[in-house]
Amino acid sequence: MLILAVNGSARQRKGFTQVVLDRLLQGAAAAGAQFEVIHPAALDIKPCLSCWQCWFKTPGRCVQNDDMAMVIDKIKAADVLVLATPIYIDHMSAQTKAFVDRMMPLMDFDFEPDENGRWRHPSRDGFAPRLVLVSVSGFPERETFEPLRVWFKRFARNFHGTVLGEICFPATVALQKSIEPAAGHLDLTEQAGRELAETGAISGKILAGLEEEYLTSTEYGQALADFRQAARAKLDRLASEKK
Repeated sequence: MLILAVNGSARQRKGFTQVVLDRLLQGAAAAGAQFEVIHPAALDIKPCLSCWQCWFKTPGRCVQNDDMAMVIDKIKAADVLVLATPIYIDHMSAQTKAFVDRMMPLMDFDFEPDENGRWRHPSRDGFAPRLVLVSVSGFPERETFEPLRVWFKRFARNFHGTVLGEICFPATVALQKSIEPAAGHLDLTEQAGRELAETGAISGKILAGLEEEYLTSTEYGQALADFRQAARAKLDRLASEKK
C-alpha cells in the first residue's frame, strides 16, 4: 500500500497536525505500508484560475506550470490519500483549499447523477480515491470540525471516492505543554494506521474511540491559562529583542 499524506498546515512539520499524522503513518509503516508526506506550504501551488482549460484545452492537465503537476501524478499513484489540516477560522487552511481546488483535472467537466440522484462531476480515467481526514483544532468542542466533515463527505462523493475514516483532535492548544491527555488517542491513531495498511480500512471501534473526549472543559481552561502565560512570555521576549 502506498499512502500519500498532504499536510496543509502553514506551519508544516511544526504543528500538531504533523504529530497526529506521524502516528498514523508510523502505524501504517509498521504494517508494511509505504508513504510520502507533502506540505503544500513548501510547494509552488498557485490558486485555481477557474479557466476550465484542464477540462477542454488540456484535458486532465492544468495549464499552470507549478508543482501541482507533480503532485497530481502522486495522487493518482497512491492507494490512499490522507488530507490533513488544522482548523483555521472554522474550516481548512488556505494551503489545503488551494491544493484541493487544483485537483480539478482529476474530474471531468460534465455533470451526472450518482446512485442517490445527487449530481456530481464524472470521474476522469476511473479516478476514485480512498480517503482519510486528519484535523486538529485549538478549540475543545468537536462541533468545531463539523463544517470540515460535511465538506469532506461531499468532496469524496464528487470525486467518486470512499471515506475510510476521520481523525480529529480538539483542544490542541491545551496540549502544548504536554500531550499526555491525548496519549491514548495518539495510540489509537497509530492503531488506525496499522489497520489501514493491513485491511484497507479503519474499524468502527477505533474510530469510535477517537471520538471520545480526553479533556473536560475545566481541564481545558486550566491548560489554557498555562498557554496564555507561555504565549505572553514569548511575546514579551520577542518585543525585547526588537529594542
